[in-house]
Amino acid sequence: MWTEQQLAAFLADLTQDGLYAAWWLAALRGLRRGEMAGLHRTDVDLQGAELTVAQQRVHAYGQVMVGPPKSAPICRVVALDGRPCGC
Repeated sequence: MWTEQQLAAFLADLTQDGLYAAWWLAALRGLRRGEMAGLHRTDVDLQGAELTVAQQRVHAYGQVMVGPPKSAPICRVVALDGRPCGC
């Protein structure tokens, strides 16, 4: 488990990384790797500052499988804030 200072330093070092938004979502909003991989552009509402986790993508048995998120068989809405793009 990281301290707040360690997490802040980690994210500060990655502001130019192409996956910064994914790191931010995982660290500050608790999205799992499969949930991030399952996001579609239409799942993200920048005007409403939220995204909807409706599915996940996982690699199993040599193929990519799409299914409901691990934590619940229904969608969940995640609030967004700040500027996670690293801009």
